[in-house]
Amino acid sequence: MTRDRFLTLWTFLHVVDEADTDIDKTDRIYKVRPFLNYLLHKFRQYYQPRQHLSLDEGMVPTKNQLAIKQYIKDKPTKWGIKSFLLCESRTGYIVNAEIYMGATDVAIQDLGAVGNTVMRLLTSCEKERKAHIVVMDCYYNSKLCLELIGDYRSKVIRRGQLEPCPLRLIPGNHWPEIPEEEKSNHMCAVCMEKHNQFNRQNPGVSYKDNPNKKVKTNVWCSLCKKYLCVKYESTCWVDYHTKVQYWR
Repeated sequence: MTRDRFLTLWTFLHVVDEADTDIDKTDRIYKVRPFLNYLLHKFRQYYQPRQHLSLDEGMVPTKNQLAIKQYIKDKPTKWGIKSFLLCESRTGYIVNAEIYMGATDVAIQDLGAVGNTVMRLLTSCEKERKAHIVVMDCYYNSKLCLELIGDYRSKVIRRGQLEPCPLRLIPGNHWPEIPEEEKSNHMCAVCMEKHNQFNRQNPGVSYKDNPNKKVKTNVWCSLCKKYLCVKYESTCWVDYHTKVQYWR
């Protein structure tokens, strides 16, 4: 196909009927809205994302004279159409997206415009019944928003503050063993921390009313040198080696 023929066909390509009285022409992208909604529906229909998701804004580069065109100096593409994207962290696959068109009405007043954007993007994942972990920067955080979607954050990581991963979280030769010449029992590190955390949050509760009991053990991790429970139905070993906040 020649260039001129392509441009001629492109000129007459429409996805809405301008004569349709049901079209909301106050929508700045009403001419492509049906096509965009169709694409997003198919994205969710044919692929189920994994647990880890990422939420951030992106730029669709354009040189056209559009009312919704934005300039963001910190982006590699500085001029374009700003969009909010919910993607799978591992592959970058788009799960949901929303084009930024300026100030809009908010469904939940206390959330503000940004918080409502987060809620609208995440509603596409409700049917999956998965405990998704959403990674986003501080711009999207608000107290009410985190209460609604579930606040399971570790400490906020900022540029220049990235800490090395603890040894216990690095896969390796973490084997349970009983140290040689060990004759006394020790307290499980996870049970002890759970007990202490409960006491800090409930200073008036007596020892017997603390639901997290201190448990003795003579088994430790050969690599971490920490004593941990390995009895039946105990999750201390797994929690200690897989969770940042292993007492939760």
